[in-house]
Parts: sequence; structure tokens; C-alpha cells
Amino acid sequence: MRITCLLAALCVPLCAAGADDAKSVFDSLFAAKIKAVSATADRDDDVTLAKDMLALAKTSANQPALVALLCDTAHDLGAKHADGYVAAAEALTLLADTVEEKKPAAREKLVALLTKQSTAGKPDEREPAGEALIDLLVVMGDEKVDGRQFIEAVADYRRVVALATQRKSASLDDAKAKLEFALSRDRTMKQLVRLQEKLLKDADSATAEEIVKLYVIELDDPESAKAYLNRVKDETLKTLVPLAAGAVDQVSEESLLKLGEWYKSLAKDPKSPQAAGVLQRAKTYLAKYLETHTAADLGRTKAEVMMKEIDAAVAAAPAASSGRTVSRREVDVLRLVDDKKDGMAGTTMSRGRLILTGTVKVWARVSLPVAMTGAYEMRMVFQRTAGNDDLSIVLPAGGRHILHVVDGWGTGTSALHCGGQRQNLAIASGGARITNGKVHTLVIAVVPDEKGQVQIRSQVDGKDLIDWSGRIDELGMNADEYPGHPGNPAIRNSSSTYVIQEIKIKALSGTVEPTEHLYATPRCGGWGGGRFHQLGPKGSMLVGFRGTAGRLVQSIQPIYRVGTKTVDGTLVRRHPDTAFEIVAKEGYAVGAINYSTGNFFDGFEAVFMKVKGDRLDPNDSYKSSWIGGRGGNNGTFSSDGAPIVGIHGGTGADFDGLGVIFRR
Repeated sequence: MRITCLLAALCVPLCAAGADDAKSVFDSLFAAKIKAVSATADRDDDVTLAKDMLALAKTSANQPALVALLCDTAHDLGAKHADGYVAAAEALTLLADTVEEKKPAAREKLVALLTKQSTAGKPDEREPAGEALIDLLVVMGDEKVDGRQFIEAVADYRRVVALATQRKSASLDDAKAKLEFALSRDRTMKQLVRLQEKLLKDADSATAEEIVKLYVIELDDPESAKAYLNRVKDETLKTLVPLAAGAVDQVSEESLLKLGEWYKSLAKDPKSPQAAGVLQRAKTYLAKYLETHTAADLGRTKAEVMMKEIDAAVAAAPAASSGRTVSRREVDVLRLVDDKKDGMAGTTMSRGRLILTGTVKVWARVSLPVAMTGAYEMRMVFQRTAGNDDLSIVLPAGGRHILHVVDGWGTGTSALHCGGQRQNLAIASGGARITNGKVHTLVIAVVPDEKGQVQIRSQVDGKDLIDWSGRIDELGMNADEYPGHPGNPAIRNSSSTYVIQEIKIKALSGTVEPTEHLYATPRCGGWGGGRFHQLGPKGSMLVGFRGTAGRLVQSIQPIYRVGTKTVDGTLVRRHPDTAFEIVAKEGYAVGAINYSTGNFFDGFEAVFMKVKGDRLDPNDSYKSSWIGGRGGNNGTFSSDGAPIVGIHGGTGADFDGLGVIFRR
């Protein structure tokens, strides 16, 4: 009742003040209350008021200035007493997540508060506060690594190591690996500065080549290395570095094999810290080569042998860490999830936990921003708090998506889904595996091979659930059901509420790496044909298409733009029909696609929108000419101003269907 009254009171002042005078609104609601609680020695009224402010802040996300005042004051009131530490910490977390310019200060306050709570808080809150403090410092360090602030990251990781040692935390080994990585990168950056200064004084090719190799091997940044190629003599560097700087999907089969072999040769000492990243790059190119090059020839044999040699070298190497990736190539996925960018329905992040609330009509769906190559293991800690329906995990493998259902169909049955009307495989029955209110641990191992086979094993709370081996193409899911970006795992559920406490993915072979926050629309047209998906170069936007079309669209090739440079994507299907090309004028990009489809992709037109920073302006747009036929049903792909960065779909004897991928 108290919060309802506050919300009602809030509406009038905001409307009257034009939502600009947050301080006036805040004072009108709370100045008298703050004065009243400050005049008493009763700690309960401080904590109660802090909770009221926090509750109001949660409903005021569209008023960041008001949120800042509410959260700052809620922290100040709650932090006075152990009873209010939880509310104070939640207020600071909300502030950091909601008001970007307040994030650094809010996090520093949160570090101080969690430190106090872990030592002087309520006995049952000290251990969780200590772990939360470790998690926060790791996130802060990881973000600094992402921004190449390595020496600043070192300070955070050192605090983590000290805390983890003191608390005998399981995260100690990972913290030490992160600290060593940040120290190593800091040394590399200092060496790079010295070489750049030397190159300014004496522009010799040897120094330039050393700089290029530092960028490629130590920093995994071939894009930055390109700036120095005009000063090197090594033809291999001149040829392969630009290819490595582009998207994998844009590299030819022949070059994929060359890049894989070259990166493998750069890992001269497989046990060195930088070797892990170099070998991961080699595996990425070789895996893509084996995916596209199906002929049983010497090239394929060579790639398979190199893959086995790399797997052996990686298995024998010591644990490594890079940025957000922890030892043994494990990623803490939950730290990467942004519910506003990755969630499609029914998803909320709260205090580091992912809450999925699905209904019969609207499934809760979230894409996980991480990509894997090779075999991997997913570990998820979760609790079902309401309902009795399943938890479904979307697992990528061999270019397909596999749907692993736990406690499904209201019968306690778990299975691997096959898509369409085909019978599910590896059914595990025998009663519900999920108990409401109980914390469960789900572990799934996915082990694909180069021959199109896959083994999937899963356990709940240490008890076997699924153990299945067979061809990858026996499994799948309906293409229109996939809730995310091709290549990323995902979670979905209906008619239940799940609280996900932890998601970690570990590479058993190959790689596991964070990705951008991307979303793929369902494809339109038919569902037949082999699946394809491709992304443009890093930082690019889709600006057009070329291809062939008659009554139907027969082939398509995306066109991207990075700055002022136009880059061609990969041609999807060759067909001798009428050629077309539509490209946005300078300063515009594709923001929507109007289409007509039936059993195939009949025709379409692009809607070009004005580029404004990293977004598109739907209010400043124009249309291309219509391509192909107008049969079937009409529809629109719209990114609502987010840039389109790739395409996906299906193609075989015909061009079956198309969807787009946009950056959220």
C-alpha cells in the first residue's frame, strides 16, 4: 500500500515538472521522511525507508536522475545498520546497472559495503557477501581488460586473489590466472610502446614486423596490426594478417587452411601463455574449413591431422586465462548476460541472477552471448520457484541447434528434441527431476566430431539423465522456435519461473569465447535446405544485397560497410537468373526488409535508414526497388533502429528462407 501511494504521488509532480526536476520530486516525496527518521535512534525506520526508496527506484527506470537520488539515499540509510546492508547493496547494484555515469562511483561504494558486510554483517550474510565481493571485483577487472586498462585490472585481480586466499574460495586459481594474464598484457603493451617509439626514429622493417607479431600473437588483434604492414617485407604477414582481421565467414576455403596452418606455426611453445589464444585461432579456421570443405582429399586430411595435433597440444598445456575467459577456457556466462539485449521475453537480471518467467502464451527466452567450437561442457545451477513446466536448453553443435528438455511435457520426462513431427530421442522418464524450491545443478557435455557425429551426456545433481550418441542431423529444433543468434546457446521455458544462479561453459576441445549481443529473427519462407548464417566484419552494418531473382529470389549476397569501406559478404547459392544489386547511399544502412514469402523466399525490398552513431533513424528512410516476385504472405524484418550485421536462412535446390541478425 505504501509503494502504491508513492507511485500515485509521483505521477502528478513528474507531469507538472515535465520530468526534468527530479530533485524537486524527490524532496516532495521524501524530505520530510528523511528528516523524521534522522531525528530518531531507531534503526528500523532507516531500513524501512531505504526499502521504500529502493522499491520506487525499481519502477522508475525511465527516470535516471530520480533513480540516482533514490538509490544513493537508500544506500546511505541502509548502510548505517547490518539490517540494511542487503537493501543498500541492492540499491547500489541497481544504480550501477541503470545510470551509466554513476556506475564507477556506485561500484566503489558497493565494494566498501560488501567488504563491511562480509566481516561485520549478520553471520548468515557474511559468506555470501564475501563471494559477491569477489564476483564484483572480477567483473570490474574483466571490463578493464576488455578496455585494455591492464594495470588497473591488475589492482582488482590482486584484491580478488587476497580475498580468495583469505576465504579459501574455489575461485582462487581462476583469480591467479586472471592476474597473471593482466600482468602479461601490461608488459606487452609497454613493449609495444617502446617499439612504436623506435619505429618513429628508425623505420626499419624488422621493428615493424615485431610490432605486427605482438599484435597478432600477444594481443590477438590483427586489425591493429594492419596499420604497420606497409613497412614490413614478410609477404606471409602482408597476405594473412588482413585475412585474419576480417570475419571468418568472409575467408575462402583455401585461405582458411592457410590461416589455420599459419596460426598453428606461431605457437612455437605450446606451453607459453600466449599459445592458447593462437591455437584457438588456428582451430577456428580449421574447423570452418572442415565444415565447408567436404571433399575427402589431401586438404581435408591435412586439416584433420592439424586439428588432432592442436587438441593434443592444448590438452598438455597449463591452464590459461584471457579477460573474461577463466582457466581451462571456461566462461562465466551469467556475467555476460544483459537482460535488455539478450532477453526476448520474460527475462530479468537481479543481483547477478537470471530470472525467467514464462507463461502458456509467452515463453521466457534468453540468448547466451557466447560461442563455442569443438566439444564443451555447460554447468547450470538453478531453482524453479513456481509452476511445473520444463527447462529447455538450446545447444549449438556442428552448425545445428539441439534442444535438450529437462522435466518436460508435464510428465517429468527429459529428452533431446528432433524438430518438426519427428519423435524425440534419448528419452529419460521416471518422474519429475526438478523440485520447486530446491537448488539443482545441471551438467551437459556436447562432444561433436568432424564426421557429423555427436555425443550428448547430461546429469542433474550428479544423477545420469541423457546419454546419447548419433548423427548431429538426427537432432534439431524448429527454426522458428530458436530464441537467439545462430551459434549461441539459449534457454527458454513456459508456465514456470526459474532463477538461474550460475551458468559456466568450459571448452573440452576448441574454444569458448564471449560474443556481441546479437539477435536473429525467425527466418521467413520455407524451412527446407541446409542452414547458413554469416556476419559482416567487426563494426560493420548491412548496406545492401546483390544476387539473382526472377519469380523467386534465387541467390543473395550481403553487402556491408565499415566506415567508408564497402565489404562483400559470402554469396549464398549460385543461380543464373536476372542479376540485381541494391546498395544504400552514403550515410544510410539497411534498417528493415519488407518481404513476400510462401514455401520459398519470393521477393523483398530493403528500407534504408540514416546512420546516427551506432544506431539507425527510422524517421529518415527510403526504400529500394522491389526484388523478385510478390507471391505468398507479406511481412517485415525491422531492427527498430539497431544495426543489421548479418543474415541467416536455408538453401538447397532452391533459396528457401531468409532471416536477419542485428546487434542489440
